[in-house]
Amino acid sequence: MMTYQEWIKAVFISFFIASASLVGFNYCVDPMQQYRISSFYPIYFEPTMARYLNAGLAKNYNYNSIVLGTSHTANFIISEVKSNLDFNQTIKLCINGGSAKEQSIILQTAIENNKNLERVLWGVDILSFWGQPKREKRGKGSFPMYLYDKEIFNDYKYLYSADTFMHSLEALFYPIIKPKNDPWFNLNYMYQWQHKCRKQFVINRVLRIYKMEEGEYSNRDKKQYSFAYLKKSFDENFLDTIKNNPHIHFKIFFPPYSLLHFKVLEENKIFDDVIDFKKYLLKQLSVLPNVTLYDFQIANHITSNLHNYKDTAHYHQKISSWMLEEMSQGRYIVSNKNIDENIKMFKKQVTSYTFDTKIDTAKK
Repeated sequence: MMTYQEWIKAVFISFFIASASLVGFNYCVDPMQQYRISSFYPIYFEPTMARYLNAGLAKNYNYNSIVLGTSHTANFIISEVKSNLDFNQTIKLCINGGSAKEQSIILQTAIENNKNLERVLWGVDILSFWGQPKREKRGKGSFPMYLYDKEIFNDYKYLYSADTFMHSLEALFYPIIKPKNDPWFNLNYMYQWQHKCRKQFVINRVLRIYKMEEGEYSNRDKKQYSFAYLKKSFDENFLDTIKNNPHIHFKIFFPPYSLLHFKVLEENKIFDDVIDFKKYLLKQLSVLPNVTLYDFQIANHITSNLHNYKDTAHYHQKISSWMLEEMSQGRYIVSNKNIDENIKMFKKQVTSYTFDTKIDTAKK
């Protein structure tokens, strides 16, 4: 029969072996590609894991071009980015609903860990800049900074984690439990959501969401959307980074949300601040030699057609393909000479926009 001391020793040894096994297993599988890019299982580029997976991809993947932004950049097909924009080794480092701070951290991680980075395609979601400059989408502490920093002592949060263990198991079994033709196994379609939402591009759905957003914005703190907040977040998160990396060329575009999206902002007294901020951002970036600007929000034939959308802001993948073609032809470029004209045109499109209120919003 074991003595008390022997029992304590056995428990300690068992705990040590179990802990070492957990850490060793997570390190070897490395589901978030923190230490190396997988060579024995395919990466599953699921959008919900982008905040975690992007850290490893930014540090260890072989690339010289990136697509940055939120869900409005997720539907770009990498082969189309390459062929239209002359990008070479390209990956997407976008995150759904990413705040300005989160996007900035991803960009800086890519710059710090890849001296070969030459090109960035970045979709500017103006409302990513609302609130405090350090705001995280899901609340303070929700963004996995320990995966992006250079500290090794906080890696225990990743290695000694039951969540990582589950993701490690999933990484090994995904090729078995998921269809082989699942787009999220394909780098070309990484993080895209289009194939999951094909049946959602219905006008009635767009209008129902519009009604919901009217109420949501009316209950929000309008101060968080003021020009001062938007400007401060942009200045702290992006402006210096773009200025201080003249060797990187930034293709920056304004995604073509539907005009209905901006009607919500107009009705909630936010639109004027958004316009002022957009003009400020354009003025700041248009003078930089390493930046090319595109404004697709003035594409009235796109933004006024609700058939292009699954809600007030998210457009069909065909619009993403169209934007790349327009960029390749040098269209919708904004320079210091036409900023005021573009802003005036855009503002007029929003304020004069009307839509069919007779559509039955109770139907699916």
